[in-house]
Amino acid sequence: MKTNTKVILLAILSFFAFYLFNQYILCGIGFLLIIGRDSYELSYHMPSYTGIALIASLIVTYTYIIIKKINVLLEEIKKIK
Repeated sequence: MKTNTKVILLAILSFFAFYLFNQYILCGIGFLLIIGRDSYELSYHMPSYTGIALIASLIVTYTYIIIKKINVLLEEIKKIK
């Protein structure tokens, strides 16, 4: 599998993982924390949960890309020495 395909697959899978975590785990915690405990009131936070999942997946993906680039640079430095 090519590196670009791995990065794209990592981004998609991490987004779904964080989205499902936010949707089911944090939603239940949100019901406990909100005083009104109204599902209508909590539904306004769902776009925020999606944004959190998107940002988290971008962080994971770009961290993976940066680590790969650093490893390539370290290998080139070892070849020079």
